[in-house]
Amino acid sequence: MGDYIVMGIVGILVLVMSVLPKTVYNGITYTFSMHKYGIRKIQRYRTTTDSIANLIIGILVVFSIFYCFIPFYSVVYAILFVLSYLCLLAQVNRVTSKKTQSVARTVIILNNIFAGISFLGALGFMNGHMADGVINQFMLDFHAHKVFNILYLLQNRTWMYWLFQGALFLFPLFIMWSHFKYMRLENSVKAVYFITYILKMLFLIVVVVCFSVGAFEFLDKVYQVDALKKLA
Repeated sequence: MGDYIVMGIVGILVLVMSVLPKTVYNGITYTFSMHKYGIRKIQRYRTTTDSIANLIIGILVVFSIFYCFIPFYSVVYAILFVLSYLCLLAQVNRVTSKKTQSVARTVIILNNIFAGISFLGALGFMNGHMADGVINQFMLDFHAHKVFNILYLLQNRTWMYWLFQGALFLFPLFIMWSHFKYMRLENSVKAVYFITYILKMLFLIVVVVCFSVGAFEFLDKVYQVDALKKLA
């Protein structure tokens, strides 16, 4: 029941964040766009890069690998996610400020839906928190030095849960920060045509939904968890 309440709250927030007045979006842009900080030219390749976005992506990769060693990692992830979302929304508002209202609103809505679904999926609200108990078991096995045995890796799904959960953490954040970086450098959404941007965002939303809902069930089938339970 609690999961459905959280999903409902996130759904309401997605709706609210999609219909805010322009002044609120401008305030978010002013606070979280980072302006020109971190953008530098690479003379050798005659191009520019975003050092801040590159650094944050690197930090997120490290977090997605070692998250299970961090106390209350779900809370830490939620904070990182919200900050990343606000930074993305700031750039979305900036690069669409000169577009028509329908185009700007469509881009904002798509990004809000992607963020909302990704948040719920990454924190386990779309799969009944299947990974939580298994990852806890993985940590117990890690401290007992069981995970360093090749037979353990072949017979137990706990380490695969750890990898899949890390991927589920990283994927939406990587997408958001790569879009953030592109918008800062190119002053445009990350697509050649607007219709291709819509299709790409819809595809990313479908990928997140499928991975969030079915990834861990797929692992259970691969490792024949139900069959082992019946034998036990």
